[in-house]
Amino acid sequence: MLNVWVYFASIEICRIAKGLMMLIQINSKTAVYRGFTIVKLPRKKPYSRQRYQITKDGNYLGLDFGLSQARQTIDQLHRGH
Repeated sequence: MLNVWVYFASIEICRIAKGLMMLIQINSKTAVYRGFTIVKLPRKKPYSRQRYQITKDGNYLGLDFGLSQARQTIDQLHRGH
C-alpha cells in the first residue's frame, strides 16, 4: 500500500514541478525537474563517472554525466531544440 501512495505522490510532485524551473529531490537517487524524472544510476564499468538518466512519462530521453548537464538537456527539450 505504501508503494501506491509513493507512486501517486510522485505523480502529484511531477504535476507541480512541470511548470516550475526547480529541481525537486524525491529521494537520494530520484529528482523531478520541469516534469522530467532524473535518476542517478549506479557507477558501473566501463563508466567510472556518475550517470543520470532522463525520462518523461516512462519514455527514455537520454543519459548525462552530470546533474547540471541533465538539467541543461531538459531545458533544451523543453524549448523544443
